Amino acid sequence: KHSVVLVALSCAVLASAWPSLQQTEYEFEPIKDSKDEPQSGGWRTWNALVSWLRPATNYVTQSLPDKTPSQFANDVRETAVNLRDRAADHPAVQGVSRVVRPVGEWFRNTANSLSKTSFRDMYEGAMNSVRRADETVAQWINRRNAEQQLEQYNYGLADGVEQVLH
Repeated sequence: KHSVVLVALSCAVLASAWPSLQQTEYEFEPIKDSKDEPQSGGWRTWNALVSWLRPATNYVTQSLPDKTPSQFANDVRETAVNLRDRAADHPAVQGVSRVVRPVGEWFRNTANSLSKTSFRDMYEGAMNSVRRADETVAQWINRRNAEQQLEQYNYGLADGVEQVLH
């Protein structure tokens, strides 16, 4: 339970510091390319991670101690709303929303229709659908079987005619 609370609190702190990520002035020099530096990705990754987490670190060490729980909750709420709005404005999210919207409408319409249908009517409707499917499959199989028999008859007839002619 404690680890879940710690993870949730960490996520909330990061989320509340998110808006200041773009506006933060960093306290150290960015890494410069140098031939003297090792080409290992570890140092660059570490510095990039420190830079990325700097707003959250600043929030936790400088702002959070003076805030009340209510102010902290408000910061988290504002950050979540900001993140939701920014995500909603992203073209990829808008595209997915346009694709998924008809499916959601179909679910709502189906649920609304089913909420007004008795179990007896649902059962009869399902049974009618199964009967129609059974008839359709049987017709297809019978048609394929008849075509195959006709092909065999035609081959047999052609063989008989060929034997008579030779």
